[in-house]
Amino acid sequence: MRFKLGVKRWLLIAGILSQPLVNAQEVVLNISPTICIVNKMGEPCTMTVNVNWQTPNAGNYCLYQDAEQLTCWQNTASIATRLNIHLQQNMMFSLRDQETILAQKQIRVNASAPRKFRRKLRAQWSVF
Repeated sequence: MRFKLGVKRWLLIAGILSQPLVNAQEVVLNISPTICIVNKMGEPCTMTVNVNWQTPNAGNYCLYQDAEQLTCWQNTASIATRLNIHLQQNMMFSLRDQETILAQKQIRVNASAPRKFRRKLRAQWSVF
């Protein structure tokens, strides 16, 4: 019995098999949603986010909003929780283990209304 697989199929199979498997030792941090919509830039944004993280080993971990500590967990390897956050600009959230940053996610602030610019209707040199 002969296998007749085309070159494309062999390349597909080789590509799938060459993909690295998820490392069991990596720290995973998920925060959603990752975008906060405000009316105008500079306005404060308040929203509830879902925070999920997982580490290979149980330990003492803290979640930070830039340099501010939000909450900590003792002797824990994974968490799924909801947090209320307040921000006015793009903010980096990080999961730390005694000041070592293990994982980071950014939440962006976007304005729903674009900045309005006044458009000149005619050139300044016009005589009319």
